[in-house]
Amino acid sequence: MDVASAPKSGSADRPALVDLDVCTRCGMCEQACPTYRLLGVEADSPRGRIFMMKDVAEGRAQVDEFLAEHLYACLGCRACETACPSGVRFGQLLELGRAQVEAKAPPVPGRAGFRFFRDFLTRRLLPNRALTAAFLAPARFISRHKSVRNFLLALPLPARARTMIAMLPAAPRSGGPLPAVIPAAGERRARVGLFLGCVMNELYPHVHAATVRVLRRQGFEIVVPPKQWCCGALNVHAGERTSAKSMARSVIDAFDAAAVEMVVTNSAGCGAMLKEYGELLSDDPQYAERARRFSTTVRDVSEVLRPLSAGDGSLSARTRVTYQDACHLAHAQKIREQPRALLQSIGSVELIEMADSDRCCGAAGLHALTHPEIAARLADEKLDNVVATGAGTVVVCNPGCDMHLRAAIERRGLNLTVRHLLELVDEAYAGTAGTPITR
Repeated sequence: MDVASAPKSGSADRPALVDLDVCTRCGMCEQACPTYRLLGVEADSPRGRIFMMKDVAEGRAQVDEFLAEHLYACLGCRACETACPSGVRFGQLLELGRAQVEAKAPPVPGRAGFRFFRDFLTRRLLPNRALTAAFLAPARFISRHKSVRNFLLALPLPARARTMIAMLPAAPRSGGPLPAVIPAAGERRARVGLFLGCVMNELYPHVHAATVRVLRRQGFEIVVPPKQWCCGALNVHAGERTSAKSMARSVIDAFDAAAVEMVVTNSAGCGAMLKEYGELLSDDPQYAERARRFSTTVRDVSEVLRPLSAGDGSLSARTRVTYQDACHLAHAQKIREQPRALLQSIGSVELIEMADSDRCCGAAGLHALTHPEIAARLADEKLDNVVATGAGTVVVCNPGCDMHLRAAIERRGLNLTVRHLLELVDEAYAGTAGTPITR
C-alpha cells in the first residue's frame, strides 16, 4: 500500500497515518512499557511498534509474522499513553494494527495453537451467551466449592491447567439472577443501568450483588437490562472487530431500551471498552451517533459512589490493604483517586500504597494465557511490591487482575487475599452485606 492509499483518519479498521504521525519518537514511552522493560528490544516498545505500523501504512513493509509477533507481545496496558507527552493514542493504534494483522492472518512464530485458541474465544464463544455460560459452567462449580478446587489443585495436573484453576475466584453461591429493576433505598438520586458483562456475570455474581447493594444504599435505582451481554473488549484487543461491533450494537440496544441516565460498570476493562464504542462504531451510519451518545453515559462505579461517612459503618476488624491500579482504569480511563477515596473512607481500613501500583500485573486480557512467561514475570514483580507493603489484602477493580494475581499467589504460596473494591465497600455498610436483593 502506498502513502496515497493509506488511511488518513481512523475510519478504516487499520492505523491511520495522521494518528501514527503523532508519535515524535522521543522514547518517553519505553520506560513505561512492560515488554520493553523486560525484553529490551526496540520492536517490543510502543515507539518500535508504531514505527513498524507506519512502515506498513506507507508501503515500505508488509503485514507479516514479524509484525504479528511484536504486536501480540504487547499487553495493551496503555501505560505508554500516560507517559507520552504528545498524546499518542497507542491503545487504539495497537487494536487497529492487530485488526490489520488478522486480515492477513500470518502465522505467529513459536505460538502453536495461538490463533486457533483466540479465534475460538472471540469468534465462537464470547459472541454466544448460551455457549459461554455452558463453557464456564465447570468454572462456576469449582468457584463455589472450595473443597473441589483444593482437590483439583492437589492433583498432578499440567501447569497451565493448575494456573487456570488457581485463577478462579472463591465465589459464594449467588442468590440467582438480579431483578430487572431494583429500587433505591430512600430518596432516588438517579436511575442507572448495571452492565453485567460475560466473565463478571458468570464468575463474579457476588461482586454484582455487592455493587447493587451499595448503589441502592446510596440512592440509585438500578436497571439490569435482560438482553445485554459481552462488551467485546477481548475481541477488539485481539484484532477481531466484526463480532465486536455486533456485540457493541447489542449492548447499545439493550441500554437504550432501558432508558437510564448512566451505565455503570464494576469492571475496568469493560468500562474502557464501553467508553470507546463511539470510536468502534464511528463508520456505522445507523449506530455512530447512538454509540457516541452511549459512551458519554458510561461510568465506572467508583465515579458515581460517594465516600462513606463516619456513620456508614466499617469492617469488623482492622484491615491493611493495598490497591492495584487496573491498567484500563488508571491509563485508559484516567481513574485513580476515586477508588482510593472509597477505600480510605471505610472505617478500620488502612490503605498502604505499593510501589508502581499502576504497572501492569500481567493479566492483560488473554495475554496471561498466550504469553505466560512475560505474564508470570510481571505478576512476580507486582507481588514483590505487595509483600513489601505488609498488607494482607490486594484490592482490585478488574476480573483479569483478580484472576491473574490469585494464580500467582497460589503459585508462590503467599498468605494474601484478593478482593474487589465493591466487596469491601459492601461489607462496610452495617447490615447490608449479604442481605437479599428485592424488587
